[in-house]
Amino acid sequence: MHWGIVVAIICVIIMWFLLERTKTGFELKAVGFNQHASEYAGMSVNKNIILSMVISGAFAGLAGAMEGLGTFGYAAVKGGFTGMGFDGIAVALLGANTAIGVVLAALLFGGLKAGALNMPLETGIPSEIVDIVIALIIFFVASSYFIRWIAARFKKGVK
Repeated sequence: MHWGIVVAIICVIIMWFLLERTKTGFELKAVGFNQHASEYAGMSVNKNIILSMVISGAFAGLAGAMEGLGTFGYAAVKGGFTGMGFDGIAVALLGANTAIGVVLAALLFGGLKAGALNMPLETGIPSEIVDIVIALIIFFVASSYFIRWIAARFKKGVK
């Protein structure tokens, strides 16, 4: 198993434990949901916002280091933009911001991207089809949120 995968799995476990099993995680989620209610409950909103930025910055730095170092000990030779940020947002959206959901969504996206590499050679299908499939997945997941929001607005209006 590649060391980057091991590091990613360890990070997911650490983040899950932090958010779901600690007081700090409860406070981070509470401040994220409603700052005013958290402040009224006695939580330090500014401290939790800064802590969330530090945690996300640490994970982003670790991901950037893994991306910059490349695979199998060789430095990556790439252009300035790899498109990983968009994929990360899409994975978080599909995984519904839960640890296990993000892992499963990342496996789906990774499988699609890895499968796209040999598609033109093996089957004659252009690899851009995978980008279309990913775009459709994102569209339908995002539209489900939008439909729920509209349904909630109409429910409020009826009462």
